[in-house]
Amino acid sequence: MKLFDDIFLELNHLLLDQDNHRLPIIDSWIESSENEMIFKNDTAYELGGSNHQGISGILFTTDDSLIPNDEILLYGKDLYEIKDDCDYARIVLVKLKDNCVDQGDKFYQLLRKIDYTRYHIFPQGFMMRISSMNKKESVRISKDSLSNGINLSKVGKLIIDKYKVHTMVEAVKVIFITDTSFDYSKLSILINRGENKIKALDHLVNKVKMDCHSCQLQVVCNEVENLVKEDFNK
Repeated sequence: MKLFDDIFLELNHLLLDQDNHRLPIIDSWIESSENEMIFKNDTAYELGGSNHQGISGILFTTDDSLIPNDEILLYGKDLYEIKDDCDYARIVLVKLKDNCVDQGDKFYQLLRKIDYTRYHIFPQGFMMRISSMNKKESVRISKDSLSNGINLSKVGKLIIDKYKVHTMVEAVKVIFITDTSFDYSKLSILINRGENKIKALDHLVNKVKMDCHSCQLQVVCNEVENLVKEDFNK
């Protein structure tokens, strides 16, 4: 499946010269039964809140070379090192089984089902607020969770575990970015392109009737159609 491979390559190029830390995948952070409410007085700081950048996204591949195994990468400071509100990004890269395209018309539903996992991850003391309309994600970190040792290694392990519940998922790479000098605007463009490809796949698979001449996804649809045909013909 080559649907997102060009975005993977551009993402790798964007991150190429950035300092990163490979975090251990050992212990998973505690999960709440639902997204808990953290009030302002109980908040240590906020990632991606107010006027700060807050980006989340997901990309898929079947290429082992792009995601050979589970991994957590951090660009910037970990939670216990941050003192004030700052910019933030969380990108999830998912390696699917090679036969995922055999899902046929259900292929789009498979991608969306895995994507919607983001709305069902509730790390304790790590309140994620995701707005699909504003294409923004922010996180409130509670004072108690910092005192109890929360870090992005443990949160990342929880995220990986939640995505790997899906039988078609073989490996997950989680990228956290808190570096204030990072170019979040370029990252946002890449993530939006990935989302547009999923929308285009929906149009093609479900034969959505649209005025293609006036649709902003026309170019994307043409690209996706050619890539999907290549995958399905295999």
